[in-house]
Amino acid sequence: MSVKSYDDSEPLIIGLDLGTSSAKACLFDSFGKILWETSTSYEVLRPYPGWREQDAEWWWQATIHLLRELAEQSKLSGKILKGLSITHQRLTFVPVNEQMHPIYNAILWNDIRCSAEVEYAKQTIGENEIYRKTGVAPGYWSIYKILWLKNNFPDIYERTYKFLLLSDYVCFKLTKRLVTTQSAAILTGALDIHSLREWCIDLILALGLSEEKLVEDIMPSGSIIGEVSEEVSYATSLPKGIPVITAAGDQPCGALGAGLTREGQVAVNGGTSCTSEIISETIPRLDNPRSYYLEIAPTGKYVLETTIPSGGSDLMRWFKENFGASLVEEARKVGEDVWSYIYNQAKNSAPGSKGVILVPYFNSAGPPYWDLNTGGIIIGLTTDVKYYDIVRAIIEGLAFEVKRDIRLLEEGARVKIDEILMYGGSSRSDVWNQIFSDVVGSRIRVPETPETTALGAAICAAVGSGIYNSWEEAVKNMVKMKQCYLPDINNNRIYEKLFEECYLTIYDRVRENIMKAISLVR
Repeated sequence: MSVKSYDDSEPLIIGLDLGTSSAKACLFDSFGKILWETSTSYEVLRPYPGWREQDAEWWWQATIHLLRELAEQSKLSGKILKGLSITHQRLTFVPVNEQMHPIYNAILWNDIRCSAEVEYAKQTIGENEIYRKTGVAPGYWSIYKILWLKNNFPDIYERTYKFLLLSDYVCFKLTKRLVTTQSAAILTGALDIHSLREWCIDLILALGLSEEKLVEDIMPSGSIIGEVSEEVSYATSLPKGIPVITAAGDQPCGALGAGLTREGQVAVNGGTSCTSEIISETIPRLDNPRSYYLEIAPTGKYVLETTIPSGGSDLMRWFKENFGASLVEEARKVGEDVWSYIYNQAKNSAPGSKGVILVPYFNSAGPPYWDLNTGGIIIGLTTDVKYYDIVRAIIEGLAFEVKRDIRLLEEGARVKIDEILMYGGSSRSDVWNQIFSDVVGSRIRVPETPETTALGAAICAAVGSGIYNSWEEAVKNMVKMKQCYLPDINNNRIYEKLFEECYLTIYDRVRENIMKAISLVR
C-alpha cells in the first residue's frame, strides 16, 4: 500500500483492476497521480491441461476487501469521491441462475478447452463470414466456450439464466443493475461490429445458442451504470451513492492509461499476455481473419489488436519457477526485487542470445496462426548457453513476435507505426524496454505510472463523472510520460537479420510436428 497526501477538496476517482491472478484498487486525483493503492491475489484453478477456472465469488470478495481498505485508510468522503470504474480480464465469464448466483466455475480468458467448437464454427459458418460480422475470427473467445458448456454440460447450459463477464458480475453486485460494455462484449466473439449495442444474432443462432442468455444492455465506456447501494456501502465503507461508471477490458484501459490516442502509435502490454493495440477512426480491413481482431477503445474508437497468450510475466514466471531458484535466493541476499534481478540477467548475454531463439507459443499461438493446441519452441541450445541467455531469448522472442504483429497491424490500418507505448509489469525493466526498442527499431515511451490499467479505468470514471468533458482532455491531464528508449543501430541490424532469416520461418517448419506430438500425449 502507498500513501500520498491530498487536498480534501479535490475530486478523486477509483480505478479497480480485476486481473487474472490478482486485483488492485487505486485512488487517483484528477491529474492521474496515485494517492492510495492496495492489492490482493486469488487462485487460478487448472483442473485439466488447458483449462483455467476461478470461483467468481473470489472477484467479489477481492472487490469488497480492496474498496474497504482503500476507503478506510484514505478516509474518503462522498464530497470528493466522484466515481469508480472497473477494468478486468477479458473473455472470462461465469454462468449464473436467476438469483444471480454462479452455478459453475468461471471459465477464464486463457482457457483453451474449446478447440472442437472453434473448428465446428469454421466448418459450418465460415471463418471469413464470422470475422466480417464480429471483427473476431473463431478462437478461444467466450461464445465458443459457452458452446463447449452446452456440448459437455448441457444441464449447466439449460440452467443458466445469463452468462456474465467479470465486470458484469461485479458491477451488478455493486449497483443491482445488469449491463455489459461494448469493449467487454466484443471479445465474447458475438458482438455485431457494425452495430455496437447489439449481439450478432445470426452467429449465435447458427451455433445453436440462445441470445437471451447474454446481457441485453450493452453500454459504451464512460457511462453511469448506477450507484453504490446502501448494502455495499456498509460492506466496503464507501460513501453511499457513489456513481459506478463503465470502463473497458484491461488491455484497452491499459492502452488508454499508457497514452494511446492517435494513429501511428502502438501500445504493447508486457503483462501475463503480450498484446499490441493500435487505434483506427473507422472499421479497418476485415479481409484477413488471421491478422488481428477488433476491440473497442474506451473512447469508442476501433482498436486493432494482436495477442501473444504467454507474455513477459507468464514466461518469466515459467522460467523462475522451473529454473530460477538460485536467482531468487541471490536477489533476496542482495535485497533486490526478484523480478528486476531476473530481467537484469539478460544484460550478461549479447544480442542474439548465443544463437538461442524462442518462439513464445507456450499457451497457444495468436495471429497469424491461431493454434490452440500447440507449444513454444526453443532452438539453438548448446552446452555454452547459460541461464542468462535463456532470459534474454525470452525477451527477444516476445519482441520478435511483436514485430511480426506490428506488420499485420500496419497493413490492416494502412498506417506506419512510429512509436511504441510500453506498459504492464515488464515495462518496469530497462533491459526489457531497450531490447524491444532494438528489435522493433522504434522509439519506446513508458508512462510515469506503472498502473496504467487502473489509470485507464480511472480516466473512464473521470469522464463519466464529469470531471473532464472529453477523453482528450482527460488523457492530456492524467497521463504523464516517464522515460524514452531509442534503438541501438548496431543491435537493430543484428536483430533484423535474425528476424527475417530465422525467426519468421521457424514455426512454419515445425508446426505440424509440434501439434501432432501434443495431440498424442493429451
